[in-house]
Amino acid sequence: MYPASAQQPQVARGPRFRQDPGYGVAASVAIALATVANVVTNVADWRTASVVARYVDAPTGTAELEAADRFTLLTTAIYLGTLLIAAVLFIIWLWRARENAEFFCDARHRYGRGWVIGAWFVPIASFWMPRHVVNDVAVASDPWTSTRGVWLKTRRSPEVSSWWVFWILQAVTGWLAAMLTNAAVSGTGSAVVTGLQTAAALASLSSILCCIAAFLAIRVIITINGDQASRPPIPWWANPEAQP
Repeated sequence: MYPASAQQPQVARGPRFRQDPGYGVAASVAIALATVANVVTNVADWRTASVVARYVDAPTGTAELEAADRFTLLTTAIYLGTLLIAAVLFIIWLWRARENAEFFCDARHRYGRGWVIGAWFVPIASFWMPRHVVNDVAVASDPWTSTRGVWLKTRRSPEVSSWWVFWILQAVTGWLAAMLTNAAVSGTGSAVVTGLQTAAALASLSSILCCIAAFLAIRVIITINGDQASRPPIPWWANPEAQP
């Protein structure tokens, strides 16, 4: 047995197990809705390109152009709103999953608990820090991971790695599509049509990658929740495996 003095700092630190799949389910549903909204915004992109092409060929009134703009603004607002909700719910779920991971395993995570939130907002570093945060939670939650003496950064979760690759790819292609759209609308004549069609095609690729990333993100949530639920709710410092 560890002496009381060795146990007290861990108890004071307060990692506790909360088996509540509600946030994982809510985050998964929000991710799915945001993905659907992303696809609808791509439909709006193609509609805009089509309307502009018809207008360039035969200029008439601007009513159809204005309707396409309103549809684009509406779908974009819905997408950004659902994406924000999904992000908030995912981070809440991840925070609770991190607490559970610290409850089961004494391994040192690469970043402090505050980085569960902060990692997403650091310029440039946000391309890899969130993956490290989620990977460490996944590895520490794995029932096959020892309760003591584990180096989390030496192990990789294939689910987390796959999800992150597609998440980055969809983000980059989506950003490029937005840049092409902005460049196209500053042009004239057929150049506008070509630019909008190219941007819509790239946005279609981004939407496909987004669907894959969303599926993998939901799989990560299900896997981590399942792993944590399958472990006995015993803190690592009280686990028989932790005893000398």
